[in-house]
Amino acid sequence: MVNRKTLEARIDERAGQILKYAELAIPNQRIFEIFRGRVLDELGHKGLRSDIAALLDHGGKDGA
Repeated sequence: MVNRKTLEARIDERAGQILKYAELAIPNQRIFEIFRGRVLDELGHKGLRSDIAALLDHGGKDGA
């Protein structure tokens, strides 16, 4: 059975990798910080995490 903590740990790992690559590719610190914020919003509690939580709360079924 998949649980929320396991999924969140995987999301954190992937987000960390994405941000490491982005930091190498984006030389401007201000632009990197904007990118970082957007990635964390999309993968965090405002994005993917809340989507996954909603799916788990509904037994894995999408209400759409």
